[in-house]
Amino acid sequence: MKRYFLLLVILIILGGGSPLPGQEAPQVLLLSSSLDYFSTFLEVHLRRLLSPSRVRLIPLCSLEELSLGFPPEKAFLIVFLGEEKYFSSILSQIPQDKEPLLLFWEGVAPPSGFPSCKIRVEVEEVIEVFRREVVEKLFLDDHFTIWGVGKIAPPLRQGLNEEFYPRFREIGENDKDTLKQLISNREKSLIIAGNAEAGRQLIDKFSEVESPPPLVVLEASPEMLFALLQGKIEAVVDFKPSQLAQEIANLIDCFCANKPIPEFITIHPCLILPHSIEEADGYEVISRCLMCQ
Repeated sequence: MKRYFLLLVILIILGGGSPLPGQEAPQVLLLSSSLDYFSTFLEVHLRRLLSPSRVRLIPLCSLEELSLGFPPEKAFLIVFLGEEKYFSSILSQIPQDKEPLLLFWEGVAPPSGFPSCKIRVEVEEVIEVFRREVVEKLFLDDHFTIWGVGKIAPPLRQGLNEEFYPRFREIGENDKDTLKQLISNREKSLIIAGNAEAGRQLIDKFSEVESPPPLVVLEASPEMLFALLQGKIEAVVDFKPSQLAQEIANLIDCFCANKPIPEFITIHPCLILPHSIEEADGYEVISRCLMCQ
């Protein structure tokens, strides 16, 4: 996996596009809880659409780290992918004469006094494709259970619960007893890992099982795409950071032109199967890895 991390660094360095026309391109700050696939690839695609020097990803590891190098006076757009508890600390560092545009997930309470927009995740289509291409092909009847393991994005959790109730259940990543039970009943179980880390742990655990239950991962990181190619998982869900990057670029154009800011911008996650892996944002990385082999 070290190879794809190296390639990702190269993509970040070389992936920049031209600055926006007119004045100097605005400073875009991406504040994320961790340097995961989504936030990292969002930075890559924004650098391609905007000026690379104007896009910066800052991990919200702690408030102390946030205060080191956070340039509030240059902030034009803050894309907030973290928890609400960080809002007050972030906004308190912004000068009173500055009003950057805030962008955050739907469901996060907006702070007052700043222009803002929310990211809406439409899951109806990906849930329908998941049912048709995965669930209905694995199970011939309704005698099955879908087990969610790890933290699942709220829109997908709600969509899965509405579509598959009461057959959708959630368990903790460390619930070893329940995992043993569902492995023993693998013919009637489908496992959904909420993120790549949970997927990695389950893949390692299932490697000890002769015939493990089918696994779907709700994060299309390059590592999970490799696992998909290797037949270790059935499918992944790509939240399409490239799509969000384009929506952000459009939002910046709108803001710069003093046009009304929409209440929402929308992204549409995509189910990636082995035969459709080229549709994944992370395929660019793994395709270069495959060419090196």
